[in-house]
Amino acid sequence: MLQEQTKSIRAFVGAKDFDISRTFYRDLGFEEIIISDTMSLLRCSSMGF
Repeated sequence: MLQEQTKSIRAFVGAKDFDISRTFYRDLGFEEIIISDTMSLLRCSSMGF
């Protein structure tokens, strides 16, 4: 039997204005990793959402 290992679980935080939200978190020092036109991973050190 093959068991899969969970690599990570991330919280999803919705936003009324995606561009303002992205700018806010980047200004706080988060690194943005763009996943698609409507979704990004915002990461600081080993934490991300």
